[in-house]
Amino acid sequence: MTLRNWGNFLGVFLGLASWSEAAEQTLELTPGWNSIYLELKPEHSDPEVLFAGKPVEMVSLWLPDKAKVDSLVDPEALPERSPQWRTWQPASSPSAFLNNLRAIPARTPLLIKVTSACQVTVSGEPAFARTKWTGTSFNLVGFDIDSTAPPTFARFFDDSRAHEDLKVFRLIANRWQKVAPTDLMKRGVAYWVWSKEGSDFQGPVDITWVGESLSLSSQKQSATVRLRRNGSLPVTLTVEMGSGLAATFVGSGSQSSSLDLADSYQPLTLQLGEEGQSAGNYSFVLQGGGMQFRLPVSIY
Repeated sequence: MTLRNWGNFLGVFLGLASWSEAAEQTLELTPGWNSIYLELKPEHSDPEVLFAGKPVEMVSLWLPDKAKVDSLVDPEALPERSPQWRTWQPASSPSAFLNNLRAIPARTPLLIKVTSACQVTVSGEPAFARTKWTGTSFNLVGFDIDSTAPPTFARFFDDSRAHEDLKVFRLIANRWQKVAPTDLMKRGVAYWVWSKEGSDFQGPVDITWVGESLSLSSQKQSATVRLRRNGSLPVTLTVEMGSGLAATFVGSGSQSSSLDLADSYQPLTLQLGEEGQSAGNYSFVLQGGGMQFRLPVSIY
């Protein structure tokens, strides 16, 4: 990892904002079936509450641990009840007694059928989870894409052995249609992606830590993020500044406002300041390589 203007980088990287400030995701739904990727941990996970007053006819959530998928079925042909899916229909539906989707989790792909175009604004908390690939199977997945500079599918999956024979399908007009490697990826969209083997591939930017969020306290005043790049092309990350957290990284060197990722994991350790920190939930944004992450930090 090459560091430049390190002191400025600390100020930008550690400028965090309360989750309550702007933790929203808007789902743009068109008539028929939509394949979306919900990033947030919704404040109201009950679909009856989440979709109240919206023309939503059905919501389906795929269960990747139940069975491998070697061929795709268009959503209209899916059964209302299946061991591979959890489904929800409004209480007014005659088939609502079949419902087994009681809560919608964070970081999950959903198939949503609506009778007319609508927007659904989901409020909640930023969340992070690594993609887990099931081998010799299609996987229904979404990605942390930078909407202002999205990568092509070929760029995103560059140098991934599990995806070298790239097969990706997107839902268009209620049917799964294959995308071209040169097509641009979209944030908030869920795709069926073939993985020829189990894989830990995360895209051009690979981020990891222990737990659902970076957790700090008066007893535990530091936490470490590990970052690396995947693929053959360089990746430079920048960070969006928020407000609220007094912290530094342990071990400062030359000043930096951005960082170049290496092809092996490099640690960055977050350290609370001596003046202490108000308890609460915060987040920061990492952006680069065609990806954008909003990452949670908890102070307790």
